[in-house]
Amino acid sequence: MVMSAPHVRPVAVQPLGDVEPSVIEHLADQLKSFAGVPVTVLPAQPLPSTAFYAPRNRYRGDKLLEYLDQATPKDYAHVIGITSRDISVTKDKVFDWGVFGVAQLKGRPGIVSTYRLHARSASEALFTSRVEHIASHELGHALGLPHCTSPRCMMNDAEGGIGPVDAADGHLCDDCLKRLRAILSPTPALVAPIPLETAHAEALPREAQGLATLDVPDRLAAR
Repeated sequence: MVMSAPHVRPVAVQPLGDVEPSVIEHLADQLKSFAGVPVTVLPAQPLPSTAFYAPRNRYRGDKLLEYLDQATPKDYAHVIGITSRDISVTKDKVFDWGVFGVAQLKGRPGIVSTYRLHARSASEALFTSRVEHIASHELGHALGLPHCTSPRCMMNDAEGGIGPVDAADGHLCDDCLKRLRAILSPTPALVAPIPLETAHAEALPREAQGLATLDVPDRLAAR
C-alpha cells in the first residue's frame, strides 16, 4: 500500500456491461492497495449507446469518460470504469486507436478495458496482473501522475504494445511514489508542476504504429 489517506474521498469502480466478478474484485482490491483509499464497487450498468463506434464495433474512450463523470455519484473523488469491450481514442491522424485504458489527468474518471489483456495467450495470473497494472496506471493519471520514463514503473507508457506492461514490476518508481505521497498528503508538499500529459495508445492497425506523440488539449492520458 502507498499510504493511508483517510482524508481523501473514496474511489468508485463502475462495471460497464458484462465483466467477470473476479476481475472486478481484483481491480477493486488493487486500487485500495495502490492509493490507500476506500474503494466501492457500484452496481453494473450497461455500456452507453452514445459511446458506441459502429465502424469498429467498439466504444470511444472520451465518451465513456464523459458518461462516468456524469452518471456516477459525486461522493466519489474518482471513478474507474471496467469493461470487457474494446475501447479507443484519437491519436495523431488516427481517429480510432485502440487502447488498454484512458483517464483524465488530474480529472475524475478513468476506464479500463480487458479486451486486449489476454494477448499472447496470457495465463489467468498474467491477465489478472495486467488488469491490476492498467487500473492502477489509470487511477494514477486521475490522481495527477504523468507517464514515467522508468521501464519498470507502473506509470510507464505502453508505447504501442503489451510488452512494457509485462516488463513493469507492479510498483511505482521512487520518483512517482514520492509524487503520489505528496498528492495524497493532507498537507501536500510543493512538487514540480506536472506537464500536460501525452497520449500513447495500444492499437491494432499496423499503419498506426510509430506515430509521433500527441499533445492532448483535454488532458486525456491513454494507456
